[in-house]
Amino acid sequence: YRAFMEMDEEERWVLRTPQAMAEGTIGGWTERFALVIEDLLSMPRDSKIIAEGPGFFPEIVEPVISTSRQAVWLVPTPEFKWASMKGRGKFERRQKMSDPERAVNNHYQRDMLMVEHIRRQAVQRDLLLIEVDGTRSLEEMSDMVEKHFELS
Repeated sequence: YRAFMEMDEEERWVLRTPQAMAEGTIGGWTERFALVIEDLLSMPRDSKIIAEGPGFFPEIVEPVISTSRQAVWLVPTPEFKWASMKGRGKFERRQKMSDPERAVNNHYQRDMLMVEHIRRQAVQRDLLLIEVDGTRSLEEMSDMVEKHFELS
């Protein structure tokens, strides 16, 4: 993780392969997961806590949950991911780089490799995975998650 933070934008998004990016990202988040758990365990135990983020990989979450009802993963389809990147300004941020198209494609490919990693790990562990393709409303997505967590 530290090496990643010391890289400039060219090194991060243009010069590395998407595979190296995905491996580095997964490794970095996995290393920091113990700190996240420490923070979560310091919170009051009498309330429900929802923790979300790109570093909650199934293989590191599963050992710390008591039932599969405590976790769900939402992963984008390739089309939804591309539209999301565009909508969040990821293309514009890469325009000053030596090869903006490669930077954007590398970022996209890295994220899709991470999606496939999450998919494989969730399926292997029989954990719920919901695909996000943009066809369901926010309310419908919320209802699916609430039902899984038995909140409604």
